[in-house]
Amino acid sequence: MVSLFPMVWNKVQWSKALRTLYVPGVPRDVQHKREQLIDEALGWERGESIEAPKYYHLQPLSDGSAVYFAKPGKEFKEGKNVNDMRPVVKDSDQKPPTFAAVWSDLTNIALLDFEAFRAVLLLVYRNAFLMDHELQDGHWRYNPQKEIHQCIIELNEIVGPIPMYGSVEGLLRFIDLLGWNEDVKYLGPNKRGKERIGRINTFLTCIRIPYQTALFMGEHQREVQSGGSADYTPLYDIMQALIKSRGICLPSKEDLLQILNPYLLEKSEMSIGTVARTIPQHQKIITNNLDSSQP
Repeated sequence: MVSLFPMVWNKVQWSKALRTLYVPGVPRDVQHKREQLIDEALGWERGESIEAPKYYHLQPLSDGSAVYFAKPGKEFKEGKNVNDMRPVVKDSDQKPPTFAAVWSDLTNIALLDFEAFRAVLLLVYRNAFLMDHELQDGHWRYNPQKEIHQCIIELNEIVGPIPMYGSVEGLLRFIDLLGWNEDVKYLGPNKRGKERIGRINTFLTCIRIPYQTALFMGEHQREVQSGGSADYTPLYDIMQALIKSRGICLPSKEDLLQILNPYLLEKSEMSIGTVARTIPQHQKIITNNLDSSQP
């Protein structure tokens, strides 16, 4: 599969700024941040109905577009979850969000620029563990510091028009709201023992599904162009995993280190400053096939 445009994302330039340590389990500080976010949202009053919600505005996008929660969300009306909220970015009239729409946006980014896609997935990983959140007026908010913020600006220039929210920034803010809401729904006061349920498992799924989908599409195109028959097994493996786990499809540690190469490192690698990682030859063939101009 050849991208519509040549890849221009410079992974070497950004490998140091995006260098991130692999996170095993759920560190205490991460769990503490999540609990504070949960408590904040649980303290917000619900509106009378999803047709007459109460709105909780957060910091707008850099272009001034609104970012907020409408409370309650659709699962309240359906009787599934009284704490559900509707995340909204930019369009106050948008339909209720779906993870499939997020996966679609990420996959389209992969088809345009595969290396920019890896960088976006790394930012999703950082978001899963609240690495780019800081305290603002006593509340944790997504607010990447200078180098990460500059990275998002450059990603916007390359793949910004792809997401439904018109920018990588908008997509990342929307994903952040989705994760916050997932924690509120599934890590309420009586469920905080299962630490990866909610935000973290959701975000890791948002990394694996688009990545494997993009690889499948690249491999499918290569097989068809060579005159062979396509192997749909990887696609159905994803579908089976989603069905068995009720919408969660987690990558292994080894998967993450490969998917987020060269940015995600183990502690031992961080200590020696290593940023290179060996990619299995069959993966090189597939990812290179996404764009013959890969730097």
